[in-house]
Amino acid sequence: MDKTKLKRIGTALAPFLGLILLIALFAILTDGASIQLSNFKLLINQTFTLVLVCTGVFGVMTLGMMDLSCGTVVCICCFMVAKVCQVNIFVGLVTALLTGIGMGAFNGFTTSILKMPSFLATLCLQYIITGLMTQLIASAAVTVPAELYFFDEFWYKLPLVLVLLIGAYFLFRHTKLGHYMRMVGSNETAAIFSGINVRKIKMISYTMAGGLCAVSGFLVAIRSGTAAVTSGTDMMFNSMIALTLGGFPNGGGAKARFSAPIVGSFMFCVLNNGLSILGVSSTTQAFIKGAIFLFMVILMAENVKTAVSSGIKKIFGGKEKASEIN
Repeated sequence: MDKTKLKRIGTALAPFLGLILLIALFAILTDGASIQLSNFKLLINQTFTLVLVCTGVFGVMTLGMMDLSCGTVVCICCFMVAKVCQVNIFVGLVTALLTGIGMGAFNGFTTSILKMPSFLATLCLQYIITGLMTQLIASAAVTVPAELYFFDEFWYKLPLVLVLLIGAYFLFRHTKLGHYMRMVGSNETAAIFSGINVRKIKMISYTMAGGLCAVSGFLVAIRSGTAAVTSGTDMMFNSMIALTLGGFPNGGGAKARFSAPIVGSFMFCVLNNGLSILGVSSTTQAFIKGAIFLFMVILMAENVKTAVSSGIKKIFGGKEKASEIN
């Protein structure tokens, strides 16, 4: 087996090994409290909302683009569930779903048709939604109708999330859409010359991300029981950390693996849950998460890998090439 294949296998297995080590670490630090059945069920329940947002953001980032509005899209969809469902539950759920899809389509329009940088376009939408939500529910949070609490059961949410993840996996791995997404992320110019409708791919990717954020907003609403200005707004940063922990490559493209949002979400929730059991304050938790995020981004950067590899060769007696010296 050549070195390239071994490296590929190692890269694929690293997030899974990291998850196992993280679970083992907190099991030791918490004297087994983190691996009790009741806590494990709670952990999976906490993962549902994050893994859906991560899956949507994963599709966008595979294109080599960003979505900084995902947290606020979750927030406004959560509000729609709480507010409109007070009038009619079915209409409220449909409104929330259409709101998420609409926000995603808006991001797709601004990035693909108007050619705005995805960072700026989604950041603008984030600020627009934040201002809107502040005006709508600044005085008091909106309470979710009691009838919806019926759906806040593990065995109702698990099939819903599994169906959506299986569908997303099928689209990403076994359809032309997924193939085109990886091609666009690897080299957009080459994809255009290959006859791929890049604008269409971007529109679909952002729209699907918005739809998944809408479902996540519904889960946030029935779990928290209220819709507030802060509902789901931490999803943007959390999804970025989770995808990085899951081994998502910088820049996306052909190296993107669907396991990244799933494994990364579990790793993030294990980290969050373990720190909470240990009694770590929220401010310290934020510092730890930020430090881990920065470390992982640096670790996964290609130029850092090249520099480290070159440095190791120099230290252990490798001769410098003329090109390296120049």
